Amino acid sequence: LNRSSDIDLMGEASLSTYETVLKTLTYEHTKPGMPSVSPRAVKLTVNDGSGTSNLATVSIDFSAVNDPPRVDLNGPFAPGIDYTTTFHEGSAGVGIASVNATIHDPDSTNISWVSIELTGLLDTYPTERIYCEIDAEDNSTSGGSSQSIKLTGEASLAEYEHRLRAVQYVNEKDEPTPGIRTVSVYAYDDEGAKSALAMTNITIVAVNDYAPAFELSAYARAIDEGDATDRAVTTVHATDADLYGTDKITYSIEGGNGLFKINSMTGEIVTATAIDFEALGSDVHSFTVVAEDGGQPMSLSGTASVTITVTDVNDNTPMFRQSEWGVRKNEDIPSGSSIVVVFADDADSGVNGKIVYSIDSAGSGSGSVHFDINPVS
Repeated sequence: LNRSSDIDLMGEASLSTYETVLKTLTYEHTKPGMPSVSPRAVKLTVNDGSGTSNLATVSIDFSAVNDPPRVDLNGPFAPGIDYTTTFHEGSAGVGIASVNATIHDPDSTNISWVSIELTGLLDTYPTERIYCEIDAEDNSTSGGSSQSIKLTGEASLAEYEHRLRAVQYVNEKDEPTPGIRTVSVYAYDDEGAKSALAMTNITIVAVNDYAPAFELSAYARAIDEGDATDRAVTTVHATDADLYGTDKITYSIEGGNGLFKINSMTGEIVTATAIDFEALGSDVHSFTVVAEDGGQPMSLSGTASVTITVTDVNDNTPMFRQSEWGVRKNEDIPSGSSIVVVFADDADSGVNGKIVYSIDSAGSGSGSVHFDINPVS
């Protein structure tokens, strides 16, 4: 460590030239940190080639200036002094500073206190808050949109770094409001000098932790058979306890043999084709409806069963197996004798397919006078 240094101004020149050069000489102190306040001395002699002048001395006095502390929330291994982090819904908490966060003061190894303010609270204090388990003053008002805590007591830089790294953000709301919360940090030394602002931005991320649930676990409806498509059958509805984008529900059908379709947005179920009771072979048709949310990166879904009973409609006309029957009988056959048996069929089911025979009395001829027909057989 050099305690002195020499500068020689050499070369023959006029007195005025040397006077001008001497006036340009300056003193600089470039070493980081607090300099020693002891005076510095600059000693000057002049030689004209034949003799040396008397010794002239200039004394430089030092006065100390208190430099403020410096807070680096990002740590020495990352650029800048500000920090960013993410809080996921339901997590225990996140630190507001890097595990490598530092506090530096060029003038001292101690800090008097650190102020930390949380702003932009959308779920209000104390539902969301910052805290330090290693002693902190908190005089915040419940229900407010901001919170301030203070780390106090004169202690070493290392102790304050430890306490700063222990400050956590937590949001205990079941469905926290997404967005960014801001943390502002200042450090103060024992003379009250205040550091530059260091900030942390905390992004709140909602988690898709609820599956959609239908209002009913099973839906049952009855419809008549018919040729029309897009006939309304029923509407199912599901809800999702999640908020903020993960509650957008899309409906779909599993099964159903293509007989029915569902509006993916409204949950309305309609016929996808003509419903012919006789062609289906069964009057009961079951399928599953699915409600899927819009959660990322993974969606969740819920299901319910739907049972549709198709009711037969009397939409088929009885048809005789022959267009006419011809028989010959003697004119003297006894009354009540069997003449002929006619057959008709009806494609409808149940009572709609039950055939009753009769003789048209309004028709031509006198058949209704001389003949009778069993209405059943």
